[in-house]
Amino acid sequence: MSERPVEESEIHRIDLKLEKFRKQQQTGVLLSFIGAGVVLVPMLATGELNIGTVIAGSIFSAAGSIVSIDSYKHLQIPKIGMK
Repeated sequence: MSERPVEESEIHRIDLKLEKFRKQQQTGVLLSFIGAGVVLVPMLATGELNIGTVIAGSIFSAAGSIVSIDSYKHLQIPKIGMK
């Protein structure tokens, strides 16, 4: 069975998909860290838990998790015969 040569356009397409994945993954992780910071920084500074910051931090963290999980769509392998 012979290997077909990899075309330059295919390499470029793969690089583009990997770059999209990286950017989206980093955005998701950043949102998650921001969410944790929104909860932890005021709590550590005052020693009290504020329900408003917990809700805000949870929203940021949940959004970050969703964005990170969704980033894997860029790594899908196309079906044979599809582009």
